[in-house]
Amino acid sequence: MCAVGLDSNNGIYLLAYGIVESENTESWKWFLDNIGDDLDLGRNSNFTFISDRQKVKLGLHTAVEQLFPNAEHRYCIRHIHDNMRKRWRKPEYRDHLWKCALATTIPEFEHLMKEFSQYDKEAC
Repeated sequence: MCAVGLDSNNGIYLLAYGIVESENTESWKWFLDNIGDDLDLGRNSNFTFISDRQKVKLGLHTAVEQLFPNAEHRYCIRHIHDNMRKRWRKPEYRDHLWKCALATTIPEFEHLMKEFSQYDKEAC
């Protein structure tokens, strides 16, 4: 398992990695607890975790909720796109998805999602 961050130039850098027997809630709690200690993060830290959906099934979401209850947990758009592409291959789907992902306000996002759902309700 690993944790990465973004620098001021949107470059990805490695924060930490851990080698565990399996990805489960207990191993994620161990990993996140160590990161929290190293970065001096308190229980009430309000940062955002971004992961693929598979990590949720493997206990990441539960570990985050228990150790950092004020933190947000979001899904990586690249992974959402990869999963979506398995079913909807037209470039228009990718374009709609990325427009929604890059929206900077809630009203803009809702407007773009409405457009997307008019294009294909099931894809939304």
